[in-house]
Amino acid sequence: MSDDNAPEAVIEINTTPLIDVLLVLLIMLIVTIPAHTHIVDLALPTQGETATRPVATVTISIDDSGAIRWNGEQLDGADALDQRLAVAATQMPKPDIVLRPHAKTAYRHVVAAMNAVRRHQIDSFTLP
Repeated sequence: MSDDNAPEAVIEINTTPLIDVLLVLLIMLIVTIPAHTHIVDLALPTQGETATRPVATVTISIDDSGAIRWNGEQLDGADALDQRLAVAATQMPKPDIVLRPHAKTAYRHVVAAMNAVRRHQIDSFTLP
């Protein structure tokens, strides 16, 4: 005979202790993971090495009309800039290029000068 009025047994798992254990394991995992260190390989000079000669700095100025100046000297356009950069690319060490466009210079003039520097593989380039 079964008793239909008897309450059924409710079977539930108490998850609170399980969550506590998982949180403790997670914290232990985070604490034990070693911190990553970033290593940068540098070729530092030794005491016996002589100082290298200083690197020249070339300032390329572009005014609002697109006129180009090389260290203050007016150039006759992009071809003259290209010729000067070709000569500068053969120097050892290659010069630092500083591009100073006027605030109202068209973007295409700045990009053309940047592309010319890239074309001649001059790595030290600054656009302040």
